[in-house]
Amino acid sequence: MKTPTRRSLIWLSSAYLAFGMPTNAQTTTAPDLDRDGIANINDPDVDNDGLLNGADRNIDGGTARSGPLKGRYIGDRLNNDNAAEADMDADGLADNSLKETDIDGDGLADSAANETDIDGDGRADDAANEADIDGDGKTDDAPNETDIDGDGLEDDATAEADIDGDNRADNSASESDIDGDGRADDTANETDIDGDGKTDISINETDIDGDNLADDASNEHDVDGDGLDDEALKETDIDGDNLENAADNEADIDGDNIVNDEDPDMDSDGVENEIDEDFDNDGVKDTIDFTDDGGNGSFIDDDSAKPTNDFVSSKLSELLGVANDSRLKVAVMSTTEPYGTWNYRTSDGISVNGVWSYPADKPEELKPFMSNAAGENRIYAQYPNGFLTFYSWLPGEPVGFAFSTLSEQATGKTAPIARLHSYVSGFPNAYPEILPQVISGSTSIMFYGDLPVFDGIGPIVDQQRAIFKIVTDWEKENYPTDRR
Repeated sequence: MKTPTRRSLIWLSSAYLAFGMPTNAQTTTAPDLDRDGIANINDPDVDNDGLLNGADRNIDGGTARSGPLKGRYIGDRLNNDNAAEADMDADGLADNSLKETDIDGDGLADSAANETDIDGDGRADDAANEADIDGDGKTDDAPNETDIDGDGLEDDATAEADIDGDNRADNSASESDIDGDGRADDTANETDIDGDGKTDISINETDIDGDNLADDASNEHDVDGDGLDDEALKETDIDGDNLENAADNEADIDGDNIVNDEDPDMDSDGVENEIDEDFDNDGVKDTIDFTDDGGNGSFIDDDSAKPTNDFVSSKLSELLGVANDSRLKVAVMSTTEPYGTWNYRTSDGISVNGVWSYPADKPEELKPFMSNAAGENRIYAQYPNGFLTFYSWLPGEPVGFAFSTLSEQATGKTAPIARLHSYVSGFPNAYPEILPQVISGSTSIMFYGDLPVFDGIGPIVDQQRAIFKIVTDWEKENYPTDRR
């Protein structure tokens, strides 16, 4: 049955009077609080107190200033934002009902661009002091508030594109407070950006900004919805957990619940780590450097370390074949039981690293290439943004090398496996003799073989340059849009 229009209600009232029947004997099909013949759902002033619904702090309660109930207090005494007020405009539709599209009955749909105060409490929906946008008595950041703007769509529903109902889409660059709780999305005290009751670092929070794009989706370019593209240099905290991307204790940079060591796209920029020039998005190209303490304060001060540093640097420069080259760096971790790390970086970005030590007061027993395997020597090398290659050898024996690359099964993209195999096959004791098999849970493919007996890092650097060229040529040919 259709709701009677104002004209039909007036006609019915006149008919009752014409037939000598009292007007209070009529039956209407929709609530009419002030009995003015206009159903509450269509009445711009439900309680007839002279305040239009959108400006009335208690829409369905006040003293009628006109109409048949003039001078009488009608309705309830619950303000619109009272927790007990479930239907502020008394239209018979609960404020959190899917069918309730105009909570405060001001004639503006809750989703309308010009509706700036959904619950009609006098506080703009995006005001800092508006803590309950839909006026249901549950604060916007309460764990049990699952529909912040009261539009009947749960905050984490696929169809909910504007969680706080401020007419700025959740994934809009201009939306700086997605859940409308008065805390900007990128502030330290905002721990639930989309206000869905799941903290941003929760294991079951898979869509931090509530834009219906999974945090690890290839088309999700702003994980925390702060308006900064995840690969922008200014984006120093991709997942909005208040841990900078480069922080030592940031174990999941992009907040996709895959720890960094196991995440093939650590910063969720759509570029796999192996071809990403800056896979932690800290603004620095990612070539390892064992002499960089990462800000954790593990290295001792320069003055006390200088004699040890000078000694180790001198010995290493000779052994590596880079005598007096300023690009060799040595870090001293301790002078009591002397040990530390070293790094040599070429002008074209090849990084070669190792760990050194010697017994206290016995520098002549320096071990320049320490390994966790007894008697073994080890060096680590890496081309720019590439995988690590491990070089190890026993005294007097050839230097073995080993590296792995992610498989197509892991990345969804082909890799230059055949080219790498062809290159590696040219070395002694190369493995395997046929195209590499997928190993380690179908995620990586291993290559290894032998270099000559160690006589400096020249052959290691040459090999890194050759591998780098193979990989970068392949990327340019097959995935040119992935490269920055």
